[in-house]
Amino acid sequence: MKYLSRQMPGPSVLNKFDYRRDDWNSLSSNDKKEIWEEIIKMQGKLCAYCEKKIEHHKSGG
Repeated sequence: MKYLSRQMPGPSVLNKFDYRRDDWNSLSSNDKKEIWEEIIKMQGKLCAYCEKKIEHHKSGG
């Protein structure tokens, strides 16, 4: 399993996110895209579980 360094600051959209009030469905598609882009950058375009290259992200919902 790939070790993920969490030294980088997260996406700015998460600064306004409140887990008591918000959930993934309350985010706009642009906010979700920003989060996914940061996750992929943090993981070095590799799956954190199997360490295979991530070709592209397909939203599951």
